[in-house]
Amino acid sequence: FFAQAKIEVGESFSIHSESFNYSARRLKQGDYIRGKTWVRGNTVTKEGGYYKDGKFKSPLFSYFKKHPELADKYGRKDLNKYKDSGIQKADQRMIANIAYDDKNRSVREKLGNTQVGDGWRFRGRGLIQITGRDNYTAANKYTKERLGKDIIATDQGADLVGTDIEVAMVACMAYWAKMGRNLDVKSNGELDTYTISKEIGNNVAYDEKEIAFNNITSKCFRVKECSIKTISRKTKEKKEDKKLKIEE
Repeated sequence: FFAQAKIEVGESFSIHSESFNYSARRLKQGDYIRGKTWVRGNTVTKEGGYYKDGKFKSPLFSYFKKHPELADKYGRKDLNKYKDSGIQKADQRMIANIAYDDKNRSVREKLGNTQVGDGWRFRGRGLIQITGRDNYTAANKYTKERLGKDIIATDQGADLVGTDIEVAMVACMAYWAKMGRNLDVKSNGELDTYTISKEIGNNVAYDEKEIAFNNITSKCFRVKECSIKTISRKTKEKKEDKKLKIEE
């Protein structure tokens, strides 16, 4: 869990919300960053500037590749340098709402975003950048029970996953253990990080997560000294229900 989080939010474990400050070029075809040769944008044709070299970043959302006119309409267009928005600022809310709308995604990639504005409201946040109405709804059960905080009802509630460390931790652990994902069970005694990483995202920094686990988090939590006790999810849920009844 913490190896995944370390790579997704960085060394400081600072929680944050997903940025959609993407250039039109990145949305359409991919874009270079940290290059040396800059091509200045054109204020007449409204073509954004770009690097001719550097590290290539692939497009993230297939819908914009298929609809380049929307990428041009909402994507960032730089002029004199990368991310200066000299021609046009990115409309981050619109990019999120288009990219994460279920009707614009394949069956396998649907997030439960069926209401207007769901893409932006339920964008990636927290330690493992949970995304989508379905994942927020599953996590909401626990943030309400444990912390008394609703992350579904309002934009402000959803924002807590990216601003309140307690909410972020509970929500992301709920995502980790969500039925169907069951990573609390699968990761028990599992030292192959790829087995776990593939359940979190599609080839999202697998190598970096492996290094983080092997060199840092497994040592911090002294994994090699742990004794593994296997417990079925059904038994675990019964114990949790019993514990809640006792607390009540």
